[in-house]
Amino acid sequence: MRGIRGGQDEGALDLSVVIVSYNVQHYLAACLESIPAGTDGLSVEVFVVDNDAEAIEVTRRRLERLPGCAPYEFREIAALW
Repeated sequence: MRGIRGGQDEGALDLSVVIVSYNVQHYLAACLESIPAGTDGLSVEVFVVDNDAEAIEVTRRRLERLPGCAPYEFREIAALW
């Protein structure tokens, strides 16, 4: 997901942020809210891996409030090499 975008060249990506979360919604909220201020002028993609099945909707709503964010859900187990 290309999350918060602010760089000059919309095709370039300056930073990828990966957040792994389980049962820590209050920390996740603070972390997500800090990203725009800390990445001003950068093209950023944000991945949130939320391992708490009961909190997925809360996480989705939080992501939807971020400017330029288009959350999607991937429920399969995947390995990236």
